[in-house]
Amino acid sequence: MRSLKLFAAFLFLLTISSSFFSCKKDPGTERGTLPGTWKLTEVWSGIGNGTGNWGKVPESPEVKLTINQNGSVSGDMFTEVESFTVVDSTHLQVQLKGAHTEQIITFVYALAGNTLEIEGVCFEGCRYRFVKVK
Repeated sequence: MRSLKLFAAFLFLLTISSSFFSCKKDPGTERGTLPGTWKLTEVWSGIGNGTGNWGKVPESPEVKLTINQNGSVSGDMFTEVESFTVVDSTHLQVQLKGAHTEQIITFVYALAGNTLEIEGVCFEGCRYRFVKVK
């Protein structure tokens, strides 16, 4: 009888744990994923020689960037960008809007938890730091 109770308790725990671990979150809202809405928090200021520093962005008005699951981009940042395609863990291929659609541009990015850093293509070393808001 005791072994039956232990078996039933084990079966109950197994059922509960399997249902707990099988739940999936929306990948766009998970930390550490590119899709989602990002708020600009800091901008790198440099003169082109590799030196510079991060400067805080004013809280108002908020500047946001939304990256959808399909890579399309919208919001207040990168308004000339149609979409991003992840090349690898540090590079994004950029598809521009309008007349420049054949031009291939690559941005460098770093993603750590809910922080995204994107480095564009410019002499001064333009870099942007975002925090994920959803």
